Amino acid sequence: MARRRRKETGHENYERWIVSYADFITLLFAFFVVMYAISTVNEGKYRVLSDTLIDAFVTAERSEDPIQVGERVRSIEPQSGKIMSGMR
Repeated sequence: MARRRRKETGHENYERWIVSYADFITLLFAFFVVMYAISTVNEGKYRVLSDTLIDAFVTAERSEDPIQVGERVRSIEPQSGKIMSGMR
């Protein structure tokens, strides 16, 4: 049995490069938009961020005691047999 050949189309798409070029230009545009957004610095916010980072890393005053949240935990041991007398 003879193999059939594919039908050769007379039209070949030579403009496939346009899709890749458009993707490249879109990514380049996005890159420059991000670079512009980063370059615009609000001086007040930058100063607050700088002061916060300096306080966090330079200041070494830390407490050894953990922060107490809520009420203090009471002792777990029964007091003078109150629990034992109720179990009789």
